[in-house]
Amino acid sequence: MYGEDDKNPDLARSIVRRELPNLLFAVNHALRLQEDWSVDFVNSLNKFLNVFGLNGTRQTLTERASQQSREVGSNDWFLDHFNTGEQLWKTGQTEQAEAVFQNILNALGETASYQRCVTLGSLGRCLMRQGRSPEAVTLCRQAIAVAEQLKSNDSVKRQIGLLQADLGNVLINIGEYGAARTAYEQSLANAQELGDERRQVVTLGQLGTLALREGNLAEAAQRYQVALCRFQQLGEPESEAVLWHQLGMVYQKAEQWAEADQSYRESAQIEESQGNLTGAAQTWNQLALLNETAGNLDSAEAWYRKAIKGSETAGDRFNQSTALSNLASLLKQFRARLPEARQAAEESLAIRQTLDPNTAEIWKNYQILAEITARQGETATAQNYRRLMRESYLIAPVCRHDLQRFTPLIEGIVDNWQNLEPVLTYLVENGWGELAQALTRFQSGDRNEDQLYQNLNYGQAALLHTVLSRLG
Repeated sequence: MYGEDDKNPDLARSIVRRELPNLLFAVNHALRLQEDWSVDFVNSLNKFLNVFGLNGTRQTLTERASQQSREVGSNDWFLDHFNTGEQLWKTGQTEQAEAVFQNILNALGETASYQRCVTLGSLGRCLMRQGRSPEAVTLCRQAIAVAEQLKSNDSVKRQIGLLQADLGNVLINIGEYGAARTAYEQSLANAQELGDERRQVVTLGQLGTLALREGNLAEAAQRYQVALCRFQQLGEPESEAVLWHQLGMVYQKAEQWAEADQSYRESAQIEESQGNLTGAAQTWNQLALLNETAGNLDSAEAWYRKAIKGSETAGDRFNQSTALSNLASLLKQFRARLPEARQAAEESLAIRQTLDPNTAEIWKNYQILAEITARQGETATAQNYRRLMRESYLIAPVCRHDLQRFTPLIEGIVDNWQNLEPVLTYLVENGWGELAQALTRFQSGDRNEDQLYQNLNYGQAALLHTVLSRLG
């Protein structure tokens, strides 16, 4: 059934559902007797427990299998540790999962193997979820290169297809949409060649995400709805929840508030019923953003606080800090609540200072704290936070990538420095009035860094820094 699920998921899952009580009895008995094949049994059954949303049972079996002693480097040892890492990843504990996968790689060594290939892929997914996209791209490509060294068979081909899809996901995150489409198309062709119906549906959803990023909302909605219907037929609640969330994103961008609200609620309800607080909390945070955009500030605050609590309970520190930061941004609108806003922002900052700098996007925290302390009249503190905002963003790899999009604007400012009026007009008309004012002050001889950067966000500050560096 494990192998059949790729090509004939309806029949395979129907049989496993019917036989699940017997299979659970058998796998528990095998673990109790410490049969040599018990770990492989757990691995095969966990595939179905995962898609059925039986996360508690899956976690229990994984933990029981990991308690049995295995020779380091053996297949059972690998499955034990790999499943533990996957369980951590699934529950949002990506840093712990990263450590598990890194330990596996260290034990496996540099020799090309199927195990090394899949572990590199899983490590790449950990880094992608942490926001470390450039590193994740490298790992995905390393994993594909390892797979291409192996003797070709259906398992290896399928793994290459999965890695191409993962690569597409990371490329979307860094704005490489053309390369992402190529990766998805290669993954789709791979799935069609192998007759892997489920992965074809997954790729359909991924192409929906690409359409959403490109602003093609009609295409995104259509692809998500088709994939959602199929996953409902297959009985995959986790995949259904993800697609409801993504549909919410489409509707929110289209300003279809009621449809977005309903989609997010469907997603959160499924995630919560499956015990996946990490996923539920992410959707609660999105519901908060939706309500804030619609002007329902009391509801937004309630959803943010629920997201904070849910993420904390799940041990998802990254999303806990995100919800805290969003709450601070909401509360800073009200002068009487600035102390609460500052406390939330400082709690978020304390968490993010322990995370990978690129993942945490710590410059966003500094920007919020600069705005709050400025409103509280603490000018020196606000200036310090602005400096920290600029410095932390400028050294981040994502800054260099973001600035590439503005190369024509940077070149236009530098090349027309002696006749800047048309460029300044363009900046003002496109919502960059603060940057235009900073450039004007610099042209007039103002060299006070704190004054020049005072009203700029981190992106505008980086652009100004680049321009001034070019001008010497």
